[in-house]
Amino acid sequence: MEVSKSNTGPTLAVPTPFGCIGCKLPQPDYPPAVVTFIFCVMVITIVADLVGNSMVILAVTRNKKLRNSGNFFVVSLSVADMLVAIYPYPLMLHAMSIGGWDLSQFQCQLIGFITGLSVVGSIFNIVAIAINRYCYICHSLQYERIFSVRNTNVYLVITWVMAILAVLPNMYIGTIEYDPRTYTCIFNYLNNPVFTVTIVGVHFVLPLLVVAFCYVRIWTKVLAVRDAARQNPDRQLAEPTS
Repeated sequence: MEVSKSNTGPTLAVPTPFGCIGCKLPQPDYPPAVVTFIFCVMVITIVADLVGNSMVILAVTRNKKLRNSGNFFVVSLSVADMLVAIYPYPLMLHAMSIGGWDLSQFQCQLIGFITGLSVVGSIFNIVAIAINRYCYICHSLQYERIFSVRNTNVYLVITWVMAILAVLPNMYIGTIEYDPRTYTCIFNYLNNPVFTVTIVGVHFVLPLLVVAFCYVRIWTKVLAVRDAARQNPDRQLAEPTS
């Protein structure tokens, strides 16, 4: 496939009722070899994303031993990762091949939404996995009740609803526009720093704190059990004979 040279002219700009896609941000002047290299890397990334995550999903769905609540969240994480490989990345390749953006504003908006949903969905699923592991290790007696099949399905729905609700404000407050430097549509928060700080806090800082809390508690529990086993090395050997 022949990738057009980005330094032979300005990136295509598309006037729309919502503004001019590709007009606001500086136009890149990438050497053709760099564009070709990035194009090839993106193709490999798409293939690896689809194949790798598909294998994870098939492994869990076809192997009964792997069908547990913890792995259901892993499947959900794989789905979130695949979203960008299915839609935004192929359109990014299209933009690279023609040297700009010639698609509609709706598609630009949809790319921004799906990309955001993939990122936020992945983060929220990682949080759900951490909470699941925390309950499994630190609340093992209540684990089967907390993460029953029905409850797990409810948690999965809640995770994705929260991801959608977290991304939707971006569609109305942030500005989604084509960025010629990255060949894709992005959220531009430069005009709303307060919203930017809020997004960083809700999408990244808060999930990071929850994940850190879960794994610190898991690590503390593991260390406590290990220390107890070291202090009573003969206890487990004596119990079977009693």
